[in-house]
Amino acid sequence: MLKEISKNILTLIFGNLAKKIIEKHNVKIVAVTGSVGKTSTKLAIAQVLSEKYKVGFQKGNYNTLLSVPFIFLEQSQPNPFEIAKWIKAYLSGRRILKETTYYDVVVVELGADRPGDIIAFNKYLHPEVSVVTAVSPEHMAQFKTIEAVAAEELSVSSFSKNVILNSDDIKSQFITKYIGGTKYLTYSLKSDANYSGTYKILNNEMEVTIKNVGNSFISQTAVFGAPFAKAITAAAAVSDQMGLSNDEIEAGIKKIMPNPGRMNILKGINKSIIIDDTYNSSPLAVKASLEVLNNLKAPQKIVVLGMMNELGESSKKEHEIMGELCTPESIDLVITLGEHANFYTAPVAAANGCKVIETSAPQAAARAVKENLKDNGIVLVKGSQNGVYAEEVVKKLLLNSEDEINLVRQSNYWMKIKIKQFGDNL
Repeated sequence: MLKEISKNILTLIFGNLAKKIIEKHNVKIVAVTGSVGKTSTKLAIAQVLSEKYKVGFQKGNYNTLLSVPFIFLEQSQPNPFEIAKWIKAYLSGRRILKETTYYDVVVVELGADRPGDIIAFNKYLHPEVSVVTAVSPEHMAQFKTIEAVAAEELSVSSFSKNVILNSDDIKSQFITKYIGGTKYLTYSLKSDANYSGTYKILNNEMEVTIKNVGNSFISQTAVFGAPFAKAITAAAAVSDQMGLSNDEIEAGIKKIMPNPGRMNILKGINKSIIIDDTYNSSPLAVKASLEVLNNLKAPQKIVVLGMMNELGESSKKEHEIMGELCTPESIDLVITLGEHANFYTAPVAAANGCKVIETSAPQAAARAVKENLKDNGIVLVKGSQNGVYAEEVVKKLLLNSEDEINLVRQSNYWMKIKIKQFGDNL
Protein backbone atom coordinates (compact mmCIF):
# COMPACT_ATOMS: atom_id res chain seq x y z
CA MET A 1 0.00 0.00 0.00
CA LEU A 2 2.76 2.47 0.95
CA LYS A 3 4.63 1.64 -2.24
CA GLU A 4 1.55 2.36 -4.35
CA ILE A 5 0.90 5.66 -2.54
CA SER A 6 4.52 6.74 -3.08
CA LYS A 7 4.27 5.85 -6.76
CA ASN A 8 1.08 7.87 -7.16
CA ILE A 9 2.65 10.90 -5.48
CA LEU A 10 5.74 10.72 -7.71
CA THR A 11 3.53 10.30 -10.79
CA LEU A 12 1.60 13.43 -9.85
CA ILE A 13 4.74 15.48 -9.15
CA PHE A 14 6.62 14.54 -12.30
CA GLY A 15 3.54 14.48 -14.51
CA ASN A 16 2.71 18.04 -13.50
CA LEU A 17 6.31 19.11 -14.09
CA ALA A 18 6.22 17.62 -17.59
CA LYS A 19 2.92 19.39 -18.25
CA LYS A 20 4.46 22.75 -17.28
CA ILE A 21 7.41 22.14 -19.61
CA ILE A 22 5.07 21.30 -22.48
CA GLU A 23 3.02 24.45 -21.91
CA LYS A 24 6.01 26.74 -21.34
CA HIS A 25 7.81 25.68 -24.52
CA ASN A 26 4.69 25.00 -26.62
CA VAL A 27 5.89 21.47 -27.35
CA LYS A 28 3.95 19.44 -29.89
CA ILE A 29 3.44 15.86 -28.76
CA VAL A 30 3.33 12.83 -31.04
CA ALA A 31 2.09 9.73 -29.20
CA VAL A 32 2.33 6.09 -30.27
CA THR A 33 0.26 3.33 -28.73
CA GLY A 34 -0.94 -0.12 -29.79
CA SER A 35 -0.54 -3.79 -28.99
CA VAL A 36 2.68 -4.28 -30.98
CA GLY A 37 5.23 -2.20 -32.86
CA LYS A 38 5.16 0.88 -30.61
CA THR A 39 8.89 1.33 -30.08
CA SER A 40 9.91 0.76 -33.71
CA THR A 41 7.19 3.15 -34.86
CA LYS A 42 8.16 5.76 -32.27
CA LEU A 43 11.82 5.65 -33.32
CA ALA A 44 10.95 5.82 -37.03
CA ILE A 45 8.73 8.85 -36.45
CA ALA A 46 11.39 10.59 -34.35
CA GLN A 47 14.05 9.97 -37.00
CA VAL A 48 11.98 11.35 -39.87
CA LEU A 49 10.65 14.36 -37.97
CA SER A 50 14.25 15.26 -37.09
CA GLU A 51 14.70 16.38 -40.70
CA LYS A 52 12.63 19.48 -39.90
CA TYR A 53 12.31 19.78 -36.11
CA LYS A 54 14.32 19.46 -32.94
CA VAL A 55 12.88 16.21 -31.62
CA GLY A 56 12.97 14.67 -28.15
CA PHE A 57 12.40 10.95 -27.56
CA GLN A 58 13.66 8.01 -25.53
CA LYS A 59 15.30 5.06 -27.28
CA GLY A 60 13.98 2.45 -24.87
CA ASN A 61 10.42 1.86 -23.76
CA TYR A 62 9.51 4.55 -21.27
CA ASN A 63 5.76 4.14 -21.70
CA THR A 64 4.12 4.34 -18.27
CA LEU A 65 2.43 7.24 -16.52
CA LEU A 66 5.49 7.65 -14.31
CA SER A 67 8.28 7.00 -16.82
CA VAL A 68 7.06 9.18 -19.73
CA PRO A 69 7.65 12.50 -17.87
CA PHE A 70 11.36 11.67 -17.62
CA ILE A 71 11.63 12.03 -21.41
CA PHE A 72 10.74 15.71 -20.96
CA LEU A 73 13.17 16.04 -18.04
CA GLU A 74 15.99 14.51 -20.13
CA GLN A 75 16.73 12.12 -17.27
CA SER A 76 16.63 8.39 -16.63
CA GLN A 77 13.89 7.20 -14.30
CA PRO A 78 15.60 6.42 -10.95
CA ASN A 79 15.19 3.25 -8.97
CA PRO A 80 12.77 3.59 -6.01
CA PHE A 81 15.40 4.29 -3.34
CA GLU A 82 17.73 6.54 -5.35
CA ILE A 83 16.55 9.70 -3.57
CA ALA A 84 19.37 11.88 -4.91
CA LYS A 85 18.48 10.96 -8.50
CA TRP A 86 14.80 11.77 -7.98
CA ILE A 87 15.84 15.20 -6.70
CA LYS A 88 18.26 15.65 -9.61
CA ALA A 89 15.50 14.83 -12.09
CA TYR A 90 13.12 17.30 -10.49
CA LEU A 91 15.76 20.05 -10.52
CA SER A 92 16.48 19.26 -14.16
CA GLY A 93 12.82 19.89 -14.93
CA ARG A 94 12.84 23.18 -13.05
CA ARG A 95 15.95 24.21 -15.00
CA ILE A 96 14.27 23.37 -18.32
CA LEU A 97 11.34 25.61 -17.34
CA LYS A 98 13.75 28.57 -17.17
CA GLU A 99 15.46 27.88 -20.50
CA THR A 100 14.53 29.78 -23.64
CA THR A 101 14.96 26.90 -26.09
CA TYR A 102 13.68 23.33 -26.00
CA TYR A 103 12.40 20.60 -28.29
CA ASP A 104 9.87 21.50 -30.97
CA VAL A 105 8.38 18.00 -30.87
CA VAL A 106 8.55 15.15 -28.35
CA VAL A 107 7.61 11.63 -29.50
CA VAL A 108 6.31 9.38 -26.72
CA GLU A 109 5.18 5.79 -26.39
CA LEU A 110 2.06 5.02 -24.34
CA GLY A 111 1.77 1.55 -22.83
CA ALA A 112 -1.27 -0.27 -21.48
CA ASP A 113 -0.97 -3.12 -18.99
CA ARG A 114 -4.57 -2.89 -17.77
CA PRO A 115 -7.80 -1.00 -18.50
CA GLY A 116 -7.54 2.73 -17.82
CA ASP A 117 -3.78 3.06 -18.46
CA ILE A 118 -4.06 5.01 -21.74
CA ILE A 119 -6.78 7.47 -20.77
CA ALA A 120 -4.76 8.37 -17.64
CA PHE A 121 -2.17 10.11 -19.86
CA ASN A 122 -4.66 12.89 -20.62
CA LYS A 123 -3.70 14.38 -17.24
CA TYR A 124 -0.62 15.90 -18.84
CA LEU A 125 -0.51 14.94 -22.53
CA HIS A 126 -2.66 16.23 -25.38
CA PRO A 127 -0.97 14.96 -28.55
CA GLU A 128 -0.96 16.82 -31.83
CA VAL A 129 -0.97 13.41 -33.51
CA SER A 130 -1.46 9.94 -32.04
CA VAL A 131 -0.73 6.69 -33.87
CA VAL A 132 -2.38 3.39 -32.97
CA THR A 133 -0.25 0.57 -34.40
CA ALA A 134 -2.45 -2.47 -33.71
CA VAL A 135 -5.17 -4.10 -31.64
CA SER A 136 -4.24 -7.68 -30.84
CA PRO A 137 -4.02 -9.93 -27.75
CA GLU A 138 -1.87 -8.37 -24.99
CA HIS A 139 -1.86 -8.63 -21.19
CA MET A 140 -4.98 -10.75 -21.49
CA ALA A 141 -4.91 -11.72 -17.82
CA GLN A 142 -5.91 -8.09 -17.20
CA PHE A 143 -7.96 -7.26 -20.30
CA LYS A 144 -9.79 -10.60 -20.64
CA THR A 145 -11.19 -9.83 -24.11
CA ILE A 146 -9.91 -8.33 -27.35
CA GLU A 147 -12.81 -5.86 -27.14
CA ALA A 148 -11.31 -4.50 -23.94
CA VAL A 149 -7.91 -4.16 -25.63
CA ALA A 150 -9.50 -2.23 -28.51
CA ALA A 151 -11.36 0.10 -26.15
CA GLU A 152 -8.14 0.80 -24.27
CA GLU A 153 -5.80 1.42 -27.20
CA LEU A 154 -8.30 3.52 -29.15
CA SER A 155 -9.16 5.67 -26.13
CA VAL A 156 -6.14 7.80 -27.10
CA SER A 157 -8.43 9.43 -29.68
CA SER A 158 -10.39 11.11 -26.88
CA PHE A 159 -7.50 13.41 -25.96
CA SER A 160 -5.60 13.71 -29.28
CA LYS A 161 -6.02 16.40 -31.91
CA ASN A 162 -5.43 13.94 -34.77
CA VAL A 163 -5.38 10.13 -34.88
CA ILE A 164 -3.69 7.87 -37.44
CA LEU A 165 -4.68 4.18 -37.36
CA ASN A 166 -3.10 1.06 -38.85
CA SER A 167 -6.09 -0.31 -40.73
CA ASP A 168 -4.26 -3.60 -41.40
CA ASP A 169 -4.09 -4.54 -37.73
CA ILE A 170 -7.17 -2.83 -36.29
CA LYS A 171 -10.52 -4.32 -37.22
CA SER A 172 -12.95 -1.88 -38.79
CA GLN A 173 -15.66 -2.71 -36.25
CA PHE A 174 -13.36 -1.57 -33.45
CA ILE A 175 -12.69 1.69 -35.24
CA THR A 176 -16.40 2.27 -35.77
CA LYS A 177 -17.26 1.43 -32.16
CA TYR A 178 -14.45 3.14 -30.26
CA ILE A 179 -13.48 6.02 -32.56
CA GLY A 180 -17.03 6.88 -33.57
CA GLY A 181 -17.39 10.31 -35.10
CA THR A 182 -13.81 11.33 -34.28
CA LYS A 183 -11.84 12.30 -37.37
CA TYR A 184 -9.02 9.88 -38.20
CA LEU A 185 -6.60 8.90 -40.95
CA THR A 186 -5.36 5.42 -41.85
CA TYR A 187 -2.16 3.77 -43.03
CA SER A 188 -1.79 0.32 -44.54
CA LEU A 189 0.45 -2.13 -46.39
CA LYS A 190 -2.46 -4.16 -47.76
CA SER A 191 -5.35 -1.95 -48.79
CA ASP A 192 -6.44 1.51 -49.75
CA ALA A 193 -5.74 4.00 -47.01
CA ASN A 194 -4.85 7.64 -46.61
CA TYR A 195 -1.22 6.51 -46.57
CA SER A 196 -0.29 3.24 -48.30
CA GLY A 197 3.09 1.57 -48.13
CA THR A 198 4.56 -1.22 -50.21
CA TYR A 199 7.99 -2.74 -49.86
CA LYS A 200 10.47 -5.14 -51.38
CA ILE A 201 13.68 -6.53 -49.98
CA LEU A 202 16.82 -5.85 -52.02
CA ASN A 203 19.86 -7.72 -50.70
CA ASN A 204 20.60 -6.08 -47.32
CA GLU A 205 18.16 -3.19 -47.58
CA MET A 206 14.49 -2.53 -48.17
CA GLU A 207 12.84 -0.28 -50.72
CA VAL A 208 9.64 1.34 -49.52
CA THR A 209 7.10 3.15 -51.67
CA ILE A 210 4.77 5.54 -49.86
CA LYS A 211 1.57 6.74 -51.52
CA ASN A 212 -0.75 9.52 -50.44
CA VAL A 213 -3.56 11.10 -52.45
CA GLY A 214 -1.97 12.07 -55.77
CA ASN A 215 1.46 11.79 -54.25
CA SER A 216 4.13 9.07 -53.97
CA PHE A 217 7.84 8.60 -53.41
CA ILE A 218 10.37 5.78 -52.96
CA SER A 219 13.05 5.46 -50.29
CA GLN A 220 15.61 2.87 -49.21
CA THR A 221 16.38 1.85 -45.64
CA ALA A 222 18.70 -0.53 -43.77
CA VAL A 223 15.79 -2.16 -41.90
CA PHE A 224 13.54 -4.71 -43.55
CA GLY A 225 10.32 -6.66 -43.22
CA ALA A 226 6.64 -5.84 -42.81
CA PRO A 227 6.90 -4.56 -39.20
CA PHE A 228 9.42 -1.90 -40.22
CA ALA A 229 7.53 -1.11 -43.43
CA LYS A 230 4.48 -0.40 -41.26
CA ALA A 231 6.54 1.76 -38.91
CA ILE A 232 7.98 3.70 -41.85
CA THR A 233 4.54 4.23 -43.38
CA ALA A 234 3.28 5.54 -40.04
CA ALA A 235 6.30 7.84 -39.83
CA ALA A 236 5.61 9.16 -43.32
CA ALA A 237 1.95 9.78 -42.41
CA VAL A 238 2.81 11.65 -39.20
CA SER A 239 5.54 13.67 -40.89
CA ASP A 240 3.25 14.66 -43.74
CA GLN A 241 0.67 15.83 -41.21
CA MET A 242 3.42 17.76 -39.40
CA GLY A 243 4.38 19.66 -42.53
CA LEU A 244 7.46 17.84 -43.85
CA SER A 245 8.10 17.72 -47.58
CA ASN A 246 8.51 14.46 -49.53
CA ASP A 247 12.25 15.13 -49.81
CA GLU A 248 12.53 15.57 -46.05
CA ILE A 249 10.53 12.41 -45.37
CA GLU A 250 12.56 10.38 -47.86
CA ALA A 251 15.83 11.63 -46.34
CA GLY A 252 14.64 10.71 -42.85
CA ILE A 253 13.59 7.21 -43.89
CA LYS A 254 17.06 6.54 -45.28
CA LYS A 255 18.54 7.22 -41.84
CA ILE A 256 16.36 4.71 -39.96
CA MET A 257 18.55 1.95 -38.53
CA PRO A 258 17.79 -1.42 -36.88
CA ASN A 259 17.21 -1.46 -33.14
CA PRO A 260 18.40 -4.14 -30.70
CA GLY A 261 16.09 -7.12 -30.56
CA ARG A 262 13.84 -5.91 -33.37
CA MET A 263 14.55 -7.79 -36.60
CA ASN A 264 18.22 -6.93 -36.24
CA ILE A 265 20.55 -8.76 -38.65
CA LEU A 266 23.71 -10.19 -37.08
CA LYS A 267 26.53 -12.42 -38.32
CA GLY A 268 26.40 -15.91 -36.88
CA ILE A 269 28.56 -19.02 -36.68
CA ASN A 270 28.89 -21.24 -39.76
CA LYS A 271 28.53 -18.20 -42.03
CA SER A 272 24.93 -17.92 -40.89
CA ILE A 273 22.64 -14.91 -40.65
CA ILE A 274 20.91 -14.38 -37.31
CA ILE A 275 17.65 -12.41 -37.28
CA ASP A 276 17.41 -11.16 -33.71
CA ASP A 277 13.76 -10.41 -32.90
CA THR A 278 13.97 -11.12 -29.19
CA TYR A 279 12.81 -7.85 -27.64
CA ASN A 280 9.30 -9.23 -27.16
CA SER A 281 6.73 -11.48 -28.78
CA SER A 282 3.03 -11.48 -29.58
CA PRO A 283 0.80 -13.24 -32.12
CA LEU A 284 0.96 -10.42 -34.68
CA ALA A 285 4.71 -9.98 -34.25
CA VAL A 286 5.38 -13.71 -34.72
CA LYS A 287 3.34 -13.78 -37.90
CA ALA A 288 5.19 -10.75 -39.27
CA SER A 289 8.65 -12.14 -38.50
CA LEU A 290 7.82 -15.52 -40.05
CA GLU A 291 6.61 -13.74 -43.19
CA VAL A 292 10.01 -12.06 -43.45
CA LEU A 293 11.77 -15.40 -43.04
CA ASN A 294 9.59 -16.96 -45.73
CA ASN A 295 10.62 -14.26 -48.20
CA LEU A 296 14.35 -14.78 -47.70
CA LYS A 297 16.42 -17.27 -49.65
CA ALA A 298 18.88 -19.57 -47.88
CA PRO A 299 19.97 -23.23 -48.00
CA GLN A 300 18.51 -23.73 -44.51
CA LYS A 301 16.03 -21.89 -42.29
CA ILE A 302 15.78 -22.45 -38.56
CA VAL A 303 13.35 -20.66 -36.25
CA VAL A 304 13.52 -20.48 -32.46
CA LEU A 305 10.06 -19.66 -31.12
CA GLY A 306 9.95 -18.64 -27.50
CA MET A 307 6.80 -18.62 -25.41
CA MET A 308 4.56 -15.56 -25.71
CA ASN A 309 3.83 -14.15 -22.25
CA GLU A 310 0.76 -12.52 -20.72
CA LEU A 311 -1.86 -13.96 -23.06
CA GLY A 312 -4.09 -15.29 -20.29
CA GLU A 313 -6.83 -17.70 -21.36
CA SER A 314 -6.00 -17.14 -25.04
CA SER A 315 -2.45 -18.48 -24.62
CA LYS A 316 -3.23 -22.05 -25.74
CA LYS A 317 -5.04 -20.90 -28.88
CA GLU A 318 -2.43 -18.29 -29.83
CA HIS A 319 0.47 -20.71 -29.35
CA GLU A 320 -1.30 -23.29 -31.49
CA ILE A 321 -1.76 -20.67 -34.22
CA MET A 322 1.98 -19.98 -33.98
CA GLY A 323 2.55 -23.67 -34.73
CA GLU A 324 0.15 -23.55 -37.68
CA LEU A 325 2.31 -20.83 -39.25
CA CYS A 326 5.26 -23.23 -39.37
CA THR A 327 5.43 -25.39 -42.50
CA PRO A 328 8.20 -27.72 -43.74
CA GLU A 329 8.15 -25.92 -47.09
CA SER A 330 9.45 -22.74 -45.48
CA ILE A 331 11.19 -23.88 -42.27
CA ASP A 332 13.72 -26.70 -41.92
CA LEU A 333 13.74 -26.80 -38.13
CA VAL A 334 11.47 -25.37 -35.43
CA ILE A 335 12.93 -25.05 -31.93
CA THR A 336 10.42 -24.15 -29.22
CA LEU A 337 11.50 -22.50 -25.98
CA GLY A 338 9.36 -22.32 -22.86
CA GLU A 339 6.36 -24.10 -21.40
CA HIS A 340 3.50 -22.94 -23.62
CA ALA A 341 5.60 -23.03 -26.78
CA ASN A 342 6.50 -26.65 -25.97
CA PHE A 343 2.99 -27.69 -24.91
CA TYR A 344 0.99 -26.02 -27.66
CA THR A 345 3.21 -24.80 -30.53
CA ALA A 346 5.49 -27.82 -30.88
CA PRO A 347 2.82 -30.51 -31.48
CA VAL A 348 0.98 -28.39 -34.04
CA ALA A 349 4.19 -27.60 -35.96
CA ALA A 350 5.11 -31.30 -35.86
CA ALA A 351 1.66 -32.24 -37.16
CA ASN A 352 2.30 -29.86 -40.07
CA GLY A 353 5.35 -31.96 -40.94
CA CYS A 354 8.04 -29.76 -39.41
CA LYS A 355 11.05 -31.14 -37.60
CA VAL A 356 10.65 -29.86 -34.02
CA ILE A 357 12.92 -29.75 -30.98
CA GLU A 358 11.49 -28.69 -27.62
CA THR A 359 13.68 -26.83 -25.11
CA SER A 360 13.12 -25.23 -21.72
CA ALA A 361 16.14 -22.91 -21.46
CA PRO A 362 18.03 -20.62 -23.87
CA GLN A 363 21.22 -22.68 -23.43
CA ALA A 364 19.42 -25.78 -24.70
CA ALA A 365 17.84 -23.90 -27.60
CA ALA A 366 21.24 -22.53 -28.67
CA ARG A 367 22.76 -25.99 -28.43
CA ALA A 368 19.99 -27.40 -30.66
CA VAL A 369 20.70 -24.71 -33.26
CA LYS A 370 24.44 -25.41 -33.21
CA GLU A 371 23.93 -29.15 -33.62
CA ASN A 372 21.76 -28.68 -36.70
CA LEU A 373 22.99 -25.46 -38.35
CA LYS A 374 24.43 -25.73 -41.85
CA ASP A 375 26.70 -23.23 -43.58
CA ASN A 376 24.97 -20.06 -44.83
CA GLY A 377 21.73 -20.83 -43.00
CA ILE A 378 19.32 -18.27 -41.55
CA VAL A 379 18.23 -18.43 -37.92
CA LEU A 380 15.24 -16.39 -36.74
CA VAL A 381 15.05 -16.06 -32.96
CA LYS A 382 11.76 -14.77 -31.51
CA GLY A 383 10.61 -14.67 -27.90
CA SER A 384 9.11 -12.77 -25.00
CA GLN A 385 10.89 -11.42 -21.95
CA ASN A 386 10.24 -13.05 -18.58
CA GLY A 387 11.02 -16.75 -18.38
CA VAL A 388 12.23 -16.91 -21.99
CA TYR A 389 15.03 -14.39 -22.63
CA ALA A 390 15.69 -15.63 -26.16
CA GLU A 391 18.42 -13.02 -26.62
CA GLU A 392 20.66 -15.46 -24.78
CA VAL A 393 20.14 -17.91 -27.64
CA VAL A 394 21.39 -15.26 -30.05
CA LYS A 395 24.40 -14.55 -27.86
CA LYS A 396 25.67 -18.13 -28.20
CA LEU A 397 25.27 -18.07 -31.99
CA LEU A 398 27.16 -14.84 -32.72
CA LEU A 399 30.23 -14.99 -34.90
CA ASN A 400 31.75 -12.01 -33.08
CA SER A 401 31.33 -11.55 -29.33
CA GLU A 402 31.62 -7.79 -29.89
CA ASP A 403 28.09 -7.88 -31.29
CA GLU A 404 26.73 -8.66 -27.82
CA ILE A 405 26.34 -4.90 -27.34
CA ASN A 406 23.56 -5.10 -29.97
CA LEU A 407 21.48 -7.47 -27.84
CA VAL A 408 18.66 -6.51 -25.49
CA ARG A 409 18.70 -6.89 -21.70
CA GLN A 410 22.45 -7.17 -21.16
CA SER A 411 22.80 -4.88 -18.14
CA ASN A 412 23.87 -6.23 -14.75
CA TYR A 413 20.28 -5.90 -13.58
CA TRP A 414 18.96 -8.21 -16.30
CA MET A 415 21.86 -10.65 -16.20
CA LYS A 416 21.32 -11.24 -12.48
CA ILE A 417 17.70 -12.13 -13.16
CA LYS A 418 18.62 -14.49 -15.99
CA ILE A 419 21.43 -16.19 -14.10
CA LYS A 420 19.09 -16.78 -11.17
CA GLN A 421 16.66 -18.52 -13.48
CA PHE A 422 18.93 -20.39 -15.87
CA GLY A 423 22.27 -20.69 -14.06
CA ASP A 424 25.78 -19.34 -14.49
CA ASN A 425 26.39 -20.99 -17.86
CA LEU A 426 24.45 -18.29 -19.69
